[in-house]
Amino acid sequence: MNNPELLSASQAARRLGISSARVNQLRKEGKLAAQETPIGYLYSREDIENLAKARQAGEIRKDTNG
Repeated sequence: MNNPELLSASQAARRLGISSARVNQLRKEGKLAAQETPIGYLYSREDIENLAKARQAGEIRKDTNG
């Protein structure tokens, strides 16, 4: 992947401290935007960072359910 502004599900999962399956579940639920590409779904680094900061600040639960 050449664009440093986009993350794979596994990269997003590592940053968020959740599984890549949970990242994909959040995408399917419409809670996390992604771009579909020939190599899979890619996530905006900015979106992931914002979600990580919100989780750390306690604005949303650690399981990222809301």
